[in-house]
Amino acid sequence: MLFNSFEFLLFLPATVVLYYLLPWRVRWILLLFASYLFYASWDPKYLLLIMVTTFSTWWTGGKMAAIKDKEKRKPWLLAGLVVNLGLLIFFKYTNFAFETFEQITQLIGMDYHAPELKLLLPVGISFYTFQSLSYSIDIYYGRTRHEKHFGLYALFVAYFPQLVMGPIERSNNLLPQLKREQFLNYDQAVQGLCKIGQGFFKKLVVADRLKLYVDEVHFLGDSGVSGPLAVDGVAALIAAFFFAIQMYCDFSGYSDIAIGTSRLMGVELMENFKKPFLARNISDFWVRWHISLTTWFMDYVFVPMGGYTPSLFRTSVNLLIVAMVTGIWHGASWTFVIAFGFMGVLMVSRVLYIMKVEKWLKANNLDSKLPSIPGWVQILALFVTFSLSTTYIRSSSIQSAHILLGKIFQPGEWILTIQNIVLKNGQFEFGLCLTSIFFLFLSYLVPFNLKLGRYSLAYLMGIFLVIYLFGYDGSTDFFYFQF
Repeated sequence: MLFNSFEFLLFLPATVVLYYLLPWRVRWILLLFASYLFYASWDPKYLLLIMVTTFSTWWTGGKMAAIKDKEKRKPWLLAGLVVNLGLLIFFKYTNFAFETFEQITQLIGMDYHAPELKLLLPVGISFYTFQSLSYSIDIYYGRTRHEKHFGLYALFVAYFPQLVMGPIERSNNLLPQLKREQFLNYDQAVQGLCKIGQGFFKKLVVADRLKLYVDEVHFLGDSGVSGPLAVDGVAALIAAFFFAIQMYCDFSGYSDIAIGTSRLMGVELMENFKKPFLARNISDFWVRWHISLTTWFMDYVFVPMGGYTPSLFRTSVNLLIVAMVTGIWHGASWTFVIAFGFMGVLMVSRVLYIMKVEKWLKANNLDSKLPSIPGWVQILALFVTFSLSTTYIRSSSIQSAHILLGKIFQPGEWILTIQNIVLKNGQFEFGLCLTSIFFLFLSYLVPFNLKLGRYSLAYLMGIFLVIYLFGYDGSTDFFYFQF
């Protein structure tokens, strides 16, 4: 059941109305049933997986909570990690491992053919697995208490607004709100609808429009060595820019809808994006992009490994490992490893500058003498760099990405004609793409925590008018579903 489906437009109002009609002590039952129904709409048999994850992390969490000595809790923590990471690895990376092994054996002259396992990736498994594991790890370190009510914990894992694509919540934030009695609040409900409207605007007006152009370029690029010859360097560069914006609007749009949906029931989820395209450096970018995942890796991977240390080498290794793991989390493909590995290199370069270059400049009183780079130049440079790296994320193969990037960096491939820029979709569709980006730019001028007050309904009506006039009327999946 997609957020942008007719079924969800019936499912959500019915759930919210029943939620407020029921006594608050039994509302968790409704939400748990609705969450399982929401998840089962894709494939009912995968409910078993989410139930295994729920019970294993709850049971091992209870065992750890009963033990005061942290070292003696470790076997139970490891048991939970093995079960849940094992499920994630099996369903998400088995085929990738076989294919990689087959490629390696072919390189050394062996005739090995990997078995074809028809494994469907369970929707949202990367998200709910990490959310459950954060609960287990927090109990191990004594940062949270064990939830004795199994039903409420099951709701924490399967809470439908953020079940499939996040935000990845922490138990200390979400569980207390699920226990608390919520009252229907007009202002909160309108804010929730405005947030939902923002999400649909990003998805239908921006992401789905840009997707038409991006798909055309990458369809040609993925069709073989001769396919990319149909586009020139300008079209390939525009596709890189469009896809970066498409991916952002697709994912942040989902997060906005999830936050707004939850807000209708009085539950506040964490913000997952804070205008990342205004970042001036790669560190600032990752503070603003997919915040729930970035903080998860910081808290549960980067910091336990040592985090930022006085040693440049140790810090660089930690950053590169986290970047590569983040890439693998996003997708079982070497294209993701390359894309996020490159971003890891940028992070290391940033740390090198701060720890060595900047320190040397200050020691020699040169920092104030060098001309400063204007903020807009930093923002633009980072956006271009990020966009080029996402070409690997969108491409189905490393070869396809290299061909398209090769065209971008070859001046002889740049042919500035309308036909080469707008492609087969035509000037009208290309104009709609530019219009959608213009509307996104206008939304960036709005402060993070704008309180619309009495203008909320007018703002909401304006959003849906823009969606009606400029939104894509086709039905498309959210890009991050595959992660």
